[in-house]
Amino acid sequence: MLYRTQAVIQFETDGTIITANDNFLDAFGYSLDEIAGRHHAMFVGADTVDTEAYKDFWHRLSAGEFFTDQYPRIKKNGDVIWIQGSYGPILDADGKVLRVLKLAVDITDRREAVERVGSGLDAAARR
Repeated sequence: MLYRTQAVIQFETDGTIITANDNFLDAFGYSLDEIAGRHHAMFVGADTVDTEAYKDFWHRLSAGEFFTDQYPRIKKNGDVIWIQGSYGPILDADGKVLRVLKLAVDITDRREAVERVGSGLDAAARR
C-alpha cells in the first residue's frame, strides 16, 4: 500500500540514488535509468548543494537521524515541486545505517493555494 500512495526513493548513505517507485518518477518526470546512480543533489538548486546545511543534512542522515519537513525540489523540466517528505534510515540488525529512505507526497497545489489566500488577505488588509 505504501508504494501505491507515496513517492518513495532510496539512497546510499552518501545521497546516491539506488531506486525509486513509479509515484516518485511520475512526480519528478524521470525514468529510473535517468536517476539511479546519481546524487540527490540533482533535485535541489545549485544554491543549496554547496551549503554547509546541505552537507550536514546528509551527514546527519547517514548517522541515523530522521527529518520531516516541506521541501522545494526541482523536477526534470526545471519546475519546482513542493513535497512533504520524511527522510529516515534503514538499519541492519546491529543498528548500522544501510540506506536512507524518503517517503513524500506532492503538496505543490496546496502550497500555491495557501500563498494565494495569504496574498488575498494581505491585499484586503491594505485597503
